[in-house]
Amino acid sequence: MEKEQKNVCVLSKDEVNLLLFDLLKEGKFKTFLQRIKEGYGITAFVLTAMLNYGYGDKIEKVLSLSKCWTSDVFDFLVQFWNDREKAEDFWIQHADKDAVNEKISDEGLVRYQRWDDLLAQKKYELLAEHAPLEFLEKLDFWEKLEASSISERKSFFSALVKQKRFEDVLALDKKWASSDYFNNTEMMRYLLEHDIDKFFNVSLGVSISNKQALISRLGFKKGDDFYQYLYDKGHIEFLIQNTDFLRRHDLWEPYVERKIWGTLAYFKKYDLIDWEDWGKSYPSRALSAAVKAKNWDFLVKQKAHWLLLKHFRLVRFIKSFF
Repeated sequence: MEKEQKNVCVLSKDEVNLLLFDLLKEGKFKTFLQRIKEGYGITAFVLTAMLNYGYGDKIEKVLSLSKCWTSDVFDFLVQFWNDREKAEDFWIQHADKDAVNEKISDEGLVRYQRWDDLLAQKKYELLAEHAPLEFLEKLDFWEKLEASSISERKSFFSALVKQKRFEDVLALDKKWASSDYFNNTEMMRYLLEHDIDKFFNVSLGVSISNKQALISRLGFKKGDDFYQYLYDKGHIEFLIQNTDFLRRHDLWEPYVERKIWGTLAYFKKYDLIDWEDWGKSYPSRALSAAVKAKNWDFLVKQKAHWLLLKHFRLVRFIKSFF
C-alpha cells in the first residue's frame, strides 16, 4: 500500500488519467475503485470515460470515495446532473475555498451565506441585499471594507440605502467614517421622517449652497416650503435656532411658549412679553428692555428708582417707593 501511495505522488495528471482510463476500458472497476481510495485524482476526463464505458450510475459513489479532483469536475457535474444548484451543493461541501470562489455562482454564494467570499469579490450589492446585520456589524468585515477605497465604502452605503435598509444604516452609524455618507437623498428622506435629530445633525454640516440643493432633492420647491413642513411637524427648536422663518412669517407664539423674551423685545413685540416672568429670571435684561418699551409701570413694580429718575418719570419715581 505504501508503495502504491508513493506512486500516486510521482504520477502526473495525464498519467493518472491514462491509468484510470485503462482500468475502465479493461473492465477492472474494483481495481479502479481501489485506486480512487488510494488518492488517484478524479478529472472530467475520467468521469467522461466512466460514462462511455457504462459506469455512469457509479459516478456519485466514485465522487464520495475520491479524495481529490480537478476544477473541471464541476463543469462536468453541471452537465451530468443537468442541475447547477445540485452541482454547487456538492462543490461547496467538498471543494477548497479557492475552487468555491472560482466556480460557485453569486446566487450560490448567497444561498450558502458565503458572505466573506462575496466581500472578497466586492459584491457589495449582493451583501447589501442579503447579508444579515450581524455579519455587517463584525469587526473583520469593516477591516476588510476599510482596506478598500472611499468610493467603494460609499458604494456599499448606497447599496444598503437602495435596498431601503435604513434602520441597518443607522445601526452601523458609528462604523461610517463621517456623516457625509448620510447626505444621500433617499437616506435623508428617511431621516426626515423617522430620525429628525440625525437629519438635523447631518444637514447642519452641509454648506448653504448644498443645503439649498438638498431641500430641492427632498422635493421642496423652496426653502420656506421645507421650513413650513418642519413647522407643521412641530420641529420648532430647529427653526428658532437655525432660521428666521418664524420671524419672517410673524409666528411669535413659539417664542412666547418658550419664554424667549429677549428675542421678542429685540423685535419690539412688547405686548407678547410676560414682563413679570422675565423680571424674575433676568431682572437686569428685563429692566433694560422695559425702558426701551417705555413700560414705566413695570419699572415701578420692580422699584427701579434710578431708571425712573434717569428718564424723568418723577411721579412714578416717587410711586416706586411705596
